[in-house]
Amino acid sequence: MLPVDFYLITLLAASFISVVLAIYVWHSKLSFRYSFAILMAAIVCWAIGYAFELGSDGIDAKMFWVKIQYFGIVSVPPAWFMLVLQYAGRERWITKRVIAILCIDPVVTISLVWTNEWHKLIWKSAAIIEKGGLSLINFEYGIWAYLRSGYAYILILFTVAILLHIFLNSYRIYRRQAAVLLLFSLIPLAGNALYIFKISSVDLTPFGFLAGGIFLLWSFSKFRLLDIKPLAMATLIESMQDGVVALDRNCRIVEMNPAACRIMGMDEEMVGKHVDVLKRFHVDLPKMCGVENETMKEIEVEKGGDILYYEIKISPLKDRYGNLIGYLFVIHDITQRKEAIKKVEEALEKEREFKLKTAHYFFNPLCIAKGYLELLKRDCKREEIDRIIKAIERVENVVKNIVTKGKIEE
Repeated sequence: MLPVDFYLITLLAASFISVVLAIYVWHSKLSFRYSFAILMAAIVCWAIGYAFELGSDGIDAKMFWVKIQYFGIVSVPPAWFMLVLQYAGRERWITKRVIAILCIDPVVTISLVWTNEWHKLIWKSAAIIEKGGLSLINFEYGIWAYLRSGYAYILILFTVAILLHIFLNSYRIYRRQAAVLLLFSLIPLAGNALYIFKISSVDLTPFGFLAGGIFLLWSFSKFRLLDIKPLAMATLIESMQDGVVALDRNCRIVEMNPAACRIMGMDEEMVGKHVDVLKRFHVDLPKMCGVENETMKEIEVEKGGDILYYEIKISPLKDRYGNLIGYLFVIHDITQRKEAIKKVEEALEKEREFKLKTAHYFFNPLCIAKGYLELLKRDCKREEIDRIIKAIERVENVVKNIVTKGKIEE
């Protein structure tokens, strides 16, 4: 067993690194800086409290610092949970209801910790033991301690699953980031498991945070953890104005974004059903599932007496090995574009009619005038008649240029 001074210095170092990390992230103004600050504050509370517990004499003094530690202990899992969701771009999961649920365990557990003498739900008993020069507390935990530990483990393991998903399905820079965050979560988790299951007499969790904190500091400079975070495809798709419908290789609907539901007048209950249900929107949609190459098609849909136009693009989705895994429909509303084209065509048609009418109203009288002038050449002075004819021809040229070129020139 190492001397107590080593543990105290290590715990203080963990607290110092946590404070440095909190300040560094806070000034970065990232979306998850609040969650990160809460997490770091919880780690500092846990580490400092444990340092005072190890350095204190007597059961009462030690138990006081144990209770102080619990402010940090109960805050770490929910803070880490929210931080990972925000890092992964899943902020939409963090609703007021979820936050309220996450607050239940900290509030209840802190209340039970400070009233444990009445119900023994946290500790049934606590006694000082001397081991390797350290004065430690041997706990016999109550039922609530085990229940909340199980809950905390589930919460942490859920975030581990999210980070594993990023690690396995993202670009190299994201995989490295995810690996660092996995280490930051798994090292303290392993230390806590060793303590909970009585394999270690010393709570190694705060020391795990020291190792994890060093990894985080390294990743901030090495992998730009604060500058780049994974782009959550779900968030991107949900924010799109175009409708997006994802199908599996059997043409079953696996995802619909809000825009697709709005455009097609359907809801997310369509998820899991065959693509044939999209016939309600347009009869040709199901026929497009099964294409081998990217295909585009324009369709007309009547809604409320109006005709709307959509451009449908369907793309086969393949994995990295070229195996078909599904299809992606993108539905783009081109009604405004169609209406604009129609207005341009109508304007061009009106212009053409105007030119034809202009030519008709000018050329007919001019031709008649020229005809009569030709007859008058026999009896009148030819030079004067020729001048009149040239003037008329100049008018003809001007009209021709207006009709053919849109310009007023001879």
